[in-house]
Amino acid sequence: MNEPVNPYAAPIADGDSDSQPSPGDYIVERLEFEGVLTLRDYQDAIISSGLRKDTRRLFRIVVFIAAMSTLVTLLSLFRANSLSDPGFLRSLLAQFVLLSGFIFHLLFHHWQLREVLAKCQSAVGPIKGYIDSSSFTIQSEHSTERHPLEHLVASSCKNDQWSFTFTKTYAFFYVLPFEFFSNERDARHIADHWQQLRPPGMNSVVDLAQQEMPNLDFIRQPAADAVHYEGPVYKGDESGTAFSAAAKSFFRRTMLSVSVMGLGFLGSLAILNSGLGGYLGWGLLYLAVAVLFGFLRIWKERRKASNSEGEVYWQSRGYLDNDGFETMTATGQRCGTWDSYRRYEINDAVIVLYPTDIDIFGGLIARTQFSDDESWHTAIQLIATKLPSNSQYRSNR
Repeated sequence: MNEPVNPYAAPIADGDSDSQPSPGDYIVERLEFEGVLTLRDYQDAIISSGLRKDTRRLFRIVVFIAAMSTLVTLLSLFRANSLSDPGFLRSLLAQFVLLSGFIFHLLFHHWQLREVLAKCQSAVGPIKGYIDSSSFTIQSEHSTERHPLEHLVASSCKNDQWSFTFTKTYAFFYVLPFEFFSNERDARHIADHWQQLRPPGMNSVVDLAQQEMPNLDFIRQPAADAVHYEGPVYKGDESGTAFSAAAKSFFRRTMLSVSVMGLGFLGSLAILNSGLGGYLGWGLLYLAVAVLFGFLRIWKERRKASNSEGEVYWQSRGYLDNDGFETMTATGQRCGTWDSYRRYEINDAVIVLYPTDIDIFGGLIARTQFSDDESWHTAIQLIATKLPSNSQYRSNR
């Protein structure tokens, strides 16, 4: 018989003192929670919880740049000993241009996270659920979501909220105020241990864990006539859909914001240098190297997610029946009624089901995931029957 685990002390694995504990090792008894989550909870958590390391790093960079540029400006004033000296005015203008670019990028980054990414989270409104030694389960009005604890990526507890994610892209996460828990004391202790065990890291472009075929048990037993699907969803299947257009728009806006920051950096060097040589040349070289390393990182991650057929978004399996749906990847699953979706879109290659009004948040089911054309057409007919006809997008493909 196994000894109970003390949640207030790090567990010791039998026979191997170097092995790492799992998040479930800290759960003695099921932690239950219930409450009402709002969009504001996600918006605040995505910025201040510390779960997204990129937001903290960007803020620290802006603070460092502001401090260093202010120091340079003060030194130029000390040397000039006059507010009207051209050297001081040039330094002041360079500081303004530099900070404008970096602050613009910081504010825009925060806006995209709050107004786009926060609205992509599915568990909003009245929710309840539990955390046991094997999984995290959360129920909202029209759906149930479950994730194996072994796939926990990062956890953070701050400002009386517990935030965690099961995907290395950090695109989807959960936030639970501690007051939601029936046993708040245990929840706080376990959250502290989870934060030490799975501290936030840098987000990835792809989550390689989702490249594995899921083998989780269904939350709800599918009906006998359910339409099943499984297999990879490839990048390009979604071409021509509103989902694809929204993702491209998100990327373009991000690149534009990064470009403004880069122009601010180069512009400040040009002002300080009074021309296009000297420090500006070194600045251009630094910027080029930074961009090259950024694109190299993205290329390497996407290459790992590719096979002979192309780049894989994820491997998924699930079913559709009269009562609703269930879909899963290796890191988690979602089961719900047809009321979970507001809109849908179908073209020759993919079905896109939209849970919210945000186009960038959509569930993709590729045609190649169905066993034959008959199953594909049955799924289309079922969706058209269950969702209002005026909720269908007209695909460009």
